[in-house]
Amino acid sequence: MEDRIEQDLEASLNASVDKTAFLVDIDSTVTNSKELKKYSAVELRNLLLSRESFHGPVIRGTNIANCLLDDLVCKLRPLLKAHIEPKSDQIGIGIVNLLAGIPGPMTFPSEVNGGESMKDFARSLVRASATLGAARVVQILFRWIDGEPLHYTTKVLLHGPSLDQAIESKDGVKVTRLPESPYMLDSHLPRFIMESHGISLLPGGTILSIPCEATPALYNPSPEREERSHDLQHTCAGGELPDLSVNSFCEALSLACDNCVRWGLIWREFGELREFDDQIVLMSPVNAPRWNNDFVMRQDHLETAVEIHKRCASKAPTPTMAISRWVKSKRPDATFLDKCIDLRIALEALFLPDDPQGEKSFRLAITGARYLGRHLTERKEYRQQLSKIYNLASKAIHAAAIESSEKNKNTLTAGQNLCRQGILKRLEQDERPDWDTFLLKDSSE
Repeated sequence: MEDRIEQDLEASLNASVDKTAFLVDIDSTVTNSKELKKYSAVELRNLLLSRESFHGPVIRGTNIANCLLDDLVCKLRPLLKAHIEPKSDQIGIGIVNLLAGIPGPMTFPSEVNGGESMKDFARSLVRASATLGAARVVQILFRWIDGEPLHYTTKVLLHGPSLDQAIESKDGVKVTRLPESPYMLDSHLPRFIMESHGISLLPGGTILSIPCEATPALYNPSPEREERSHDLQHTCAGGELPDLSVNSFCEALSLACDNCVRWGLIWREFGELREFDDQIVLMSPVNAPRWNNDFVMRQDHLETAVEIHKRCASKAPTPTMAISRWVKSKRPDATFLDKCIDLRIALEALFLPDDPQGEKSFRLAITGARYLGRHLTERKEYRQQLSKIYNLASKAIHAAAIESSEKNKNTLTAGQNLCRQGILKRLEQDERPDWDTFLLKDSSE
């Protein structure tokens, strides 16, 4: 019975596609709907196949007879009954929410209602059928009805790392490199990124790809419903990366690589979902100026970053301030003075109580040395290194100028290494140490 329904709907979509004119914007410069060119489905497919650059055509509308839409709505209504609000005759479409949302650096934004009239929804299925084929559109629709989520990918332009080859974690997180030439970039890249930033940012860029899902794909948009069913619920990497934010994952990558990793742009890639809606998908603002990729990211770096992020997500509290300031101390565009100050703040956040008593430099050096050192000789060495970097940073704060000498650079590097060791050790523990107890307890305890 279901096969017959699918075949009947597919036949109606094919008939509608054959009799529909599609309004197409060839180069994304048309501002008047009267200037849009009309194409049949066959002409549209040929146009898509013949495009030579990332400036692909955009479908801005469909001219379809009302009788064809009415026939489609009649076939769709019994299938989508649970998702239709009777008073407004609207159906809740997750794609509208997803494509209209702006990908942010931290979390996903609040979504809009996303309701569409049944005729609008039928029109979007015709539009998608023109490029994907009616059989594929019907298959996707029935999967949504069965509760399958919307699949998309969060894309992030990374500053800092380069690649010898593409890498991928077991959770499906990938890091790849784009071609050096802007003319070789894939057409699926959002054109507004290319037009605004592409020549300077994207070619040769390192791209982080995070597989994501959003639910529900279909819902009842009734305002009387108690739950806000139109708010999309997002999961990343099959739920293996809880509470993922781009900022926090870049910090995890920085710790794993022992280098500063920052994001430059964020956008979403929708694959087949793009064919259902002509919303203009926005990107994040430019977060950081691009600098030369000065280290190579490896497979073990990515796997370690995933594990660090999972540990951060499961710990309460995490050394957030220590991590963020340590990363800032590694920024290649920061001054030597700023690096020293950021590292001092990171060390204080890591090794000093909230209300420290006594002389900070001594206490920080002793606490850090005992926490990191495995034996007396190592602890003495670490205490000396931590005292040096703390005093250097104090001079930077009070004198507002320090010499960027080889000796001072070595002191900074040694301090950064110890701070990183401390952060990684803290992330392995269930809670923040009680430093007074830690320092005063007997070594045999």
